[in-house]
Amino acid sequence: MSTRLRHIAVLAAVMVAAFAYSPLARAEDPPMSLQEAYAQIKSNEGKIPVPTPLQSIDMGTFDASTGEFDGLATEIVVINGKPVRLVPHASVNAVNARLVFTLRNNATRSVRLSVQGVGLAFAPAGRTSVSINVGRLRGVKWSLTAGLKTHLDELKIDRPRMIGAGAFTIPALPVAVVYDPPQNTAGTNSVVYRRSTSLGLSLGFAVGKSTSTTMTDIAQFPVPSVFHQQLENAAALETLAGNGTTAFALKEIDKFIGKAERHITTKEDATSSTRRAYTFTEEQTCTLDAGVRHLGPGHSDIVAYLRNARMVWLDNGFTTYLQLLGFDTFDCVTIDQLRSGTANLDPAAANALIALDPFASPFGPKAPLALDPRYVSSPGIGLLPGILVTANYTQQLLLANGQTESSARTVTDDLGAGLLSLVGLAPSESKQAVSTLSVGTTLETTDTTTVSTTLTARTLVAGLRTELAVFYDRVFGTIAFQDPRP
Repeated sequence: MSTRLRHIAVLAAVMVAAFAYSPLARAEDPPMSLQEAYAQIKSNEGKIPVPTPLQSIDMGTFDASTGEFDGLATEIVVINGKPVRLVPHASVNAVNARLVFTLRNNATRSVRLSVQGVGLAFAPAGRTSVSINVGRLRGVKWSLTAGLKTHLDELKIDRPRMIGAGAFTIPALPVAVVYDPPQNTAGTNSVVYRRSTSLGLSLGFAVGKSTSTTMTDIAQFPVPSVFHQQLENAAALETLAGNGTTAFALKEIDKFIGKAERHITTKEDATSSTRRAYTFTEEQTCTLDAGVRHLGPGHSDIVAYLRNARMVWLDNGFTTYLQLLGFDTFDCVTIDQLRSGTANLDPAAANALIALDPFASPFGPKAPLALDPRYVSSPGIGLLPGILVTANYTQQLLLANGQTESSARTVTDDLGAGLLSLVGLAPSESKQAVSTLSVGTTLETTDTTTVSTTLTARTLVAGLRTELAVFYDRVFGTIAFQDPRP
């Protein structure tokens, strides 16, 4: 069951966008309501041709006396001098497929049909056919066996790419069963159920800037440094121009002048970051009114449900997806109110909710929870006269998602002194300047659902010590209490 009970799902938003386009729509139109979105999806449901639920495939005939099979069978053919195995195909325009085999010469022996990953089907002696439902399989490996005769083969099933999409309404979608504890003589033992859902969003933004410059300091040694660089650059230019003699002479002069350099590197770093976090929390509580007498398990148990839950469905040919689009109200109702019709629900919907509570069965408060895999036994609670016992049980589901993006840009400039620097037309020194700008963003979301059951109880028999057996409900995350006495 989905725990995201308050916001429109991404799937629904995509379907609304795909179905609800209208040339009359304008950017300034108000947001679409839940009812409008549901109506748009529902009205377009029929525009998608939905395949039939089940289609049979006539596989062929199996001879139980010889083991021979005549039908959709694998063939070996020679193509370009090489043997090629050709597996048969069958097209199915349905959600599920059923394989049907005709049988002959099986008057005295039964036939067993086996499909890998599905199971077995048997045809007693004398039956003329055997079949098995293979569901949504696209590749089927099967075998037929009669006595010592067996035929093995396989089949490829070609299915439609899309089964369909649409929407439907559930009159009462259960969220939790809140179990009323066994009662003391005053009928005041109680349980409070709380359901809290929180949606958190954290946005972060960081900017980093770094600059560094490396250069030769010529202020302290002006003459040697300037002449060394100019002579070196001039020699390089003469070499490129083909004047080797001049270049050699310039290099010889440079040897006598010498050089004196000091390299200086400066760097500056700056980083700034911001972070904003938002959390939206919604909480519902279910319990009997103060002063109302509790009637115990099977009577004062409360069912929390969503009235008129709108569901969106999508079947892509492989899997069926369900998502809650929205609902009218969050309701809490006791088992006795469901039985009496006070909840104003259709009898079928009310009976479905009642069936969720094992204490509402004919076993009543003595329902065998210990034998039901839905429940997990926990340590019990001892109740003594004159002592009020409270216990709190909390279950939390946390879904967290984080995304980080960063980008950096680095620019390097090489500035070199040349001959033109002598007349002020170029840098007077060689240097390298590097600038880096980095930007990073983070997005973190959390979706938290917390369910808590708080028990307040006194001894079940005045003046005597009694106990409560405790069971965890795997389905709804709530706690059931039971009087362990026979």
